[in-house]
Amino acid sequence: MKLSTQSKLSQAVSLIITIFIISIIAINRDNQILGVSIEENDKESSEYITYYNDTLIINTSKIVSGIKGYAGSTH
Repeated sequence: MKLSTQSKLSQAVSLIITIFIISIIAINRDNQILGVSIEENDKESSEYITYYNDTLIINTSKIVSGIKGYAGSTH
């Protein structure tokens, strides 16, 4: 059974509208879309990333707490 061009276009538009509506609901409920927050959280970023002279320092102590490495705990 062949679908007409108008039917295919109608299905595509319906799919796009459905994705748009689901995105709006996700943003309203969780304030994020596809797991990515739509709010910028510079406070969190500044806790983990610092600069010292020309060196970028990334603090992973909160991320890897309790994980044991080859020679002991990781920092």
